[in-house]
Amino acid sequence: MTDIKKWIYAFPVIFSLAIIVVTVISWLGSVYGWQMNNLISENGLRWFIANFMLNIKQAPWEYIILSSCTISIVKESDILNLKRKQIFLKQKRAYMFTVMTAVAIVIFIMAFMFMSGNMVLSAFGTFNNSPLQNGLVPIVLFFVILLSITFGYASGRFANFEEMVKAGVNLIANIAGYFVTFIIAAQLFAILNYVLFDAHVWNDRMMMIYYVVAFIIFWLPWIVHVFYAYKKKS
Repeated sequence: MTDIKKWIYAFPVIFSLAIIVVTVISWLGSVYGWQMNNLISENGLRWFIANFMLNIKQAPWEYIILSSCTISIVKESDILNLKRKQIFLKQKRAYMFTVMTAVAIVIFIMAFMFMSGNMVLSAFGTFNNSPLQNGLVPIVLFFVILLSITFGYASGRFANFEEMVKAGVNLIANIAGYFVTFIIAAQLFAILNYVLFDAHVWNDRMMMIYYVVAFIIFWLPWIVHVFYAYKKKS
């Protein structure tokens, strides 16, 4: 537990030092022709000052918040029955009602998919590059949230809307320190993107370096924070 806590408070420092290192490397790269943009050049400084807030906006904060809300409400609704071994009659009825709700939602989505006009598919009737593909992650997360709320209310875990809302933000309150790391991480990733903009190894998405770095910078600290938040409660 102590080691995890050290990592949590070390992330902002590590990312801040990484920004300094990348800045120095960008200067050396511009001098020696390494296909890098110099962050401490006139254009680089102008870019950083002008785009500080935009860098945060372009970071995956919406996915972080929605994922946090989803995990929080799943945990608080106890739909996974993680603590109890025995399932009582009220919980059995709640599960049945939740399954019925899930089936109704799936039928509703399937109906949209097969309706004329391809409302959720592409103009060619395909899944690729369709509204459904682009919105698949939030659709799945909202689906899980809705089922968790349904179960929580039917089983008596949630008595009213206030408890539902509190259940959705409980995890966010417990990992509030992560958002300090997130702001620094957003600047670090944006700086990397600026410095390596002309580098083939960075822009070639097939090489996966871009996504691996994004995972390490944004999602790894979030996972550590979430793990620590629930480990501390257990």
